Amino acid sequence: MSKVNKIKTKLDETIEARQCLLSGYVENPLLLVKIIEKATRMEIGKQVVDFFSDPNLVYDLIDIAGIYKNDSKITEIILWSLAQISQRGFWSIRRYENDYDFDSVTPRIYNFFLQYMNVKNNSIKLAVAEGILELPEFDKYPNKWEYVISIPNIIPAEKSMRLFRYYVDKNATNIPVHLIETICKILDDYVTKRNLDITTKNLYEDTIKKISES
Repeated sequence: MSKVNKIKTKLDETIEARQCLLSGYVENPLLLVKIIEKATRMEIGKQVVDFFSDPNLVYDLIDIAGIYKNDSKITEIILWSLAQISQRGFWSIRRYENDYDFDSVTPRIYNFFLQYMNVKNNSIKLAVAEGILELPEFDKYPNKWEYVISIPNIIPAEKSMRLFRYYVDKNATNIPVHLIETICKILDDYVTKRNLDITTKNLYEDTIKKISES
């Protein structure tokens, strides 16, 4: 089977999985949700861009989360799927498509993420952080920087700190002055207390320097 046909088969499986999950009558819904999440991580190409470009993908995932709201693992995987869409999906759409209705879709994802920002489940909190930071609506979140500073508290630290460093580095010139010292200390403490490889250590030190000089 050619690569194109393999991708088509996998994407067809996600459509079937979505239809089954939306029916609410599934013996193993977790397995089907994992099929969809795996598809959101596929290598970007024309077929995958078309997959991401269907707004119903987002709407269906949010509806599915509502149907299986009592299953925290399904909720987590749907959040990870939406995080991938917010990152890789929207990046690919902006690159290859011109008529996608972001104004209708991103608020739906953003509001869904907001529901889970303060849960105790670290896996869910990490999935939320992974996705919500990429959405334009987050720029208007009232407690944006307080939330950003809280991200390093999510376990495991190596994953939450990766998100934290990336976001503060990307937004170095927008950090409120009164928080610069706090953010640099969080980064410096991590570098000091962790046995990081030299490449990762340099990334953190470069970010600290960038923020300090901004």
